[in-house]
Amino acid sequence: MVVGAGALSAVVAGLVGVERPDPHPTLGASAAEVGAIVAHNALAALWPLALVALGWHRLAVVEWVGDGVVWGALLLNGASVGLALGAVGVELLAYLPHLPLEWLGLAIPVAGWSAARAGELGPGLRPLVAVGAVALLVLLVAAAVEVYVAPL
Repeated sequence: MVVGAGALSAVVAGLVGVERPDPHPTLGASAAEVGAIVAHNALAALWPLALVALGWHRLAVVEWVGDGVVWGALLLNGASVGLALGAVGVELLAYLPHLPLEWLGLAIPVAGWSAARAGELGPGLRPLVAVGAVALLVLLVAAAVEVYVAPL
């Protein structure tokens, strides 16, 4: 729904005369490119686990702020993809084969946050490290798909 709303707003912008860009490759096929994408996406994905490590999920008012920030980040990511799809068109999909995996990698730490809020995440850092490791593995696969499968 968020992706659709973003796409619709971009389509409306196109109707009023905003120029539509053509999609084009921006990545080179290299392990360094994969590493750079993983590093960038790890920062974007893992911070909800840092909130859990800091104990935000146990603080009455702050936990609701955390919910808004954590879930808001996912919504903004979906909206930005929707805007790009609306602005560029379906041709952009060829450059996004990694997107389902990337979104999964972003959602896993959010699930960790939600599990901690519900008291369903085990105590200590071990569960956080496990959730983070799974998210990083998914983000690594997503980055490899982005670099080696998307058009060059």
